[in-house]
Amino acid sequence: MFTVWANNSAGDISTTISITVNDIAPVFTYTSLEVTLTNNTATTRSPISTGGAVTSWEFIGTEPLGLNFEGGNGTIWGTPIAVQSKTQYLIWGNNSGGQHLVYMNITISDVPVSLSSTSDNYNLTRGITMVTPISPVYTGIVDIWGIEPSPTLAGLSWDSSTGVISGTPNINMTRTEYTVWANNTGDDVSHKFNITINEPIVTLVYAPASEIFVRGTPITNWNPTVTGGNVETWGIEPLITSTGLSFVNGVISGTPTINMTQTLSSSFGPTRPVDQPTLPSPSPSTNR
Repeated sequence: MFTVWANNSAGDISTTISITVNDIAPVFTYTSLEVTLTNNTATTRSPISTGGAVTSWEFIGTEPLGLNFEGGNGTIWGTPIAVQSKTQYLIWGNNSGGQHLVYMNITISDVPVSLSSTSDNYNLTRGITMVTPISPVYTGIVDIWGIEPSPTLAGLSWDSSTGVISGTPNINMTRTEYTVWANNTGDDVSHKFNITINEPIVTLVYAPASEIFVRGTPITNWNPTVTGGNVETWGIEPLITSTGLSFVNGVISGTPTINMTQTLSSSFGPTRPVDQPTLPSPSPSTNR
């Protein structure tokens, strides 16, 4: 309260006046009002003032778990401990000159997954059940697993809840690249590896492994027993074309035209030896 006098010879006149000086109205913001935080990661968000000083702060809403609002300076700080979708909050500040408010959206995401595998290349065998499944190596929380292409196209199983590949492949397959995704609210993370499915090794047996034929007498076809993988190519050493016998798809047939004592080696493919049937010298008393 102020008293103002105005005096002259006629007398003294006074009156009272009131003067109030308010603060500059507050204006503030934050570095971003669309805030995405990472779960279990500490953060501090302080207001940026471009107006008068705020004398009173208020956070409208319940702070996310693990976060705090400092009523003395408008700072949001702490370590979030729970994932949450985008949620809007109102932050209000005032002084004697007025008030200001901002709306802030806060999203809290998982820590992105760290993803790898025990190998970059896996070699499987058609028809043979995997002894050790292909399991992802990862840290973090995975909300959704994905893979491309689908392992089921090769007869394998894909567990969409764990990202594990297992089972028994039913086709041959050249090296094929697979991409696995491990997704959560923090990010979509991928890792690549290769799978090759080979033909099983052939098992080749002639039973009996030794035969005696008679020159000039047709023989009963000598057939091998083949198990395991499929035979792609056949071969025999030494060649028997000059003996009157023939060798087609592993079967020995024909009529021997010469006497001989010879051990033959039948094989499938260039580098895979098998049991060795023998053809001893002819005997006039024995014919297969």
